[in-house]
Amino acid sequence: HGLLKNGKAYYCYCSPAELTAMREKAEAEKRPIRYDGMWRERDPATAPAGVKPVIRFKSPQEGETVINDQAQGRVVIPNKDLDDLIILRSDGNPTYNLSVVVDDHDMGVTHIIRGVDHLTNAARQMQIYLAMGWAVPSMTHVPLIHGPDGAKLSKRHGALGVEAYRAMGYLPAALRNYLARLGWSHGDDEIFSTEQLIAWFSLGGILKSPGRFDFVKLENLNGHYIRNTPDSELLNEFIAFLPHVEGGPELVARLDVPMKAKSGHQGTAMALAPLAHVLFSRVLKHDPADPHWPDRDRFILSNGHASVLLYSMLYLTGYGLTMDDLQQFRQWGSRTPGHPEVHHTAGVEVTTGPLGQGFANAVGMAIAEENLRSRFGGDIVNHHTYVFAGDGDFMEGVSHEAGSLAGHLGLGRLVVVYDNNHITIDGDTSLAYSDDVPERFRAYGWHVDDIGEAANDCDALEAALLRAKGVVGQPSLIVLRSHIGYPSPRLTDDHEAHGNPFTAEDIAATKTAMGVPADGAFWAPSTIVDPYRKTVMAKGAKANDQWKKRLAHWKGDRAAWDASWNGPSAEWASTLPVSPMGEKLATRQSFQKVLNASVASIPGVISGSADLTGNNGVKLTDAVGLSKSSPAGTQVHFGIREHGMGSALNGMALHGGVLPLAGTFFVFSDYLRPALRLAALSRAHAIYIFSHDSVGVGEDGPTHQ
Repeated sequence: HGLLKNGKAYYCYCSPAELTAMREKAEAEKRPIRYDGMWRERDPATAPAGVKPVIRFKSPQEGETVINDQAQGRVVIPNKDLDDLIILRSDGNPTYNLSVVVDDHDMGVTHIIRGVDHLTNAARQMQIYLAMGWAVPSMTHVPLIHGPDGAKLSKRHGALGVEAYRAMGYLPAALRNYLARLGWSHGDDEIFSTEQLIAWFSLGGILKSPGRFDFVKLENLNGHYIRNTPDSELLNEFIAFLPHVEGGPELVARLDVPMKAKSGHQGTAMALAPLAHVLFSRVLKHDPADPHWPDRDRFILSNGHASVLLYSMLYLTGYGLTMDDLQQFRQWGSRTPGHPEVHHTAGVEVTTGPLGQGFANAVGMAIAEENLRSRFGGDIVNHHTYVFAGDGDFMEGVSHEAGSLAGHLGLGRLVVVYDNNHITIDGDTSLAYSDDVPERFRAYGWHVDDIGEAANDCDALEAALLRAKGVVGQPSLIVLRSHIGYPSPRLTDDHEAHGNPFTAEDIAATKTAMGVPADGAFWAPSTIVDPYRKTVMAKGAKANDQWKKRLAHWKGDRAAWDASWNGPSAEWASTLPVSPMGEKLATRQSFQKVLNASVASIPGVISGSADLTGNNGVKLTDAVGLSKSSPAGTQVHFGIREHGMGSALNGMALHGGVLPLAGTFFVFSDYLRPALRLAALSRAHAIYIFSHDSVGVGEDGPTHQ
């Protein structure tokens, strides 16, 4: 308000259409996209009715903003290159730059040190400081670290966690020395202890140019520290390093380092190990260094109790799980919980465990992929969703609802492997289950491929997956007859292998049958792990890089693409309708008005209902129904399948690129409660609409309200 009063800020009533026109004009003229200041001098009295304004900072249009940076020196940014940024959104929330300035001022911050990629923000923030009459903090912008390929290291490109460097044998002191030297210097010193670094460090020694990470130099420095570290200290480092070297696991077992989970479901994981190996190393399109790459294939372990199978593959292929993480399986606070949890472990797409949910989530993911590919084209959206599911998944009712919907929609990019092992916790599936699952799925309209006894034939498994991948217009079910607990001499095909941990004797006998050392735990020799991981990661990085190049040259609607994945701009709220006080309008009708007004700003909206589209207020005006023939449609008719709808909704949300919402009567939320609970646990950006919740029971009576 002080900035408004002093003429340093102004109300902007710019509409989304006007902003779009500015953007398109800038793109046509091949110049940076900037707001043109159209409301800079206009009288707010001329504002259009019903539009909630944002507040923009009135940036100086002439002259320069000069930053006397402690690392970069005198940095000059022409004011003409800085447009009038939004500092307060129409909903009353401040934007990043205003929040940073106010927070730093209120906390008495006098020195700011951050990455050089924040220099433009620094200029904007300096202008706000000066406009407020506040002292500008001393600023230091440190150089970034680039990888061997010259690209900026980040969590999405090439950066590793400290545990990865430990696993490669680098001493902590050597890594600290090397990282400090990449961006800072002290005369001609190349080697310095942590104590010296603390004593010598000053801002004046920070370099201006980015450093390039060089493993050869790090190895040379590490060799120096190994040679000069006292034997007693080096021994402690060696003991900690043993789990990560060939032959080390046996020694670690004798040192009692591994923590035994004493629980878990190893039988299914053992039986499906060849299948997981084939999928992750030969078929799946994925980049372990970038687990959130939009065009990756998705993998869902619907029988989530076999989570150790997934964690083992994430460890082998380079998703950041370490041997320590595997040893902490099912322990409090570990990255390897009893059932896979999305957002908790990199590489886990959805939270599974309640059987049937992962399978139904996958249907939602396949819907999202079909929709995005139809809207934006196969050059940038072209991936599959793979699922491992078992007898328990297909006993659950939600699998019937979701399987039926998938067949109706013809989701050809969905490939499910049915682990037909005939075992449940209580015993053989014949105790309670005699369905003909392949025929059931054929009736749904699926392509079914029964490959029989092929669980240990890697080439046959690969061929089946590739056949399914080539099917168009139908989801695929691969029926695999596996043997739980294989190759255990005692527990193969035994229901005890399902949930009970193997005894030490069983483990030793099984390892002997496999031809691996029987007297040590966590056997993972680097001669196997390193080339396996390197091959998978190189293949994934190449595919990801090719996709990024296609995206960079793509001529489609980039604004719609970005809004679909990242959400609407700050101006979105200004497009929403306003209802006058006292208007007699049902909440669902009011919501429907807001929903339809939002579609232009939120192109990823997909709306649906369990056969109550008009009643729930989720009908999109002029929307095309999403169907097998119109996969780009935005109105989904889920049919009377509340549970399948909720689970698919979660899968769509966790896929990304779409904002799914669906409705039913509030009382029927009971039908989809497991999916609703998992939506909360998964923090899935799905919108559930429950109407007709009034205590005033109408003509339908208490069963429906």
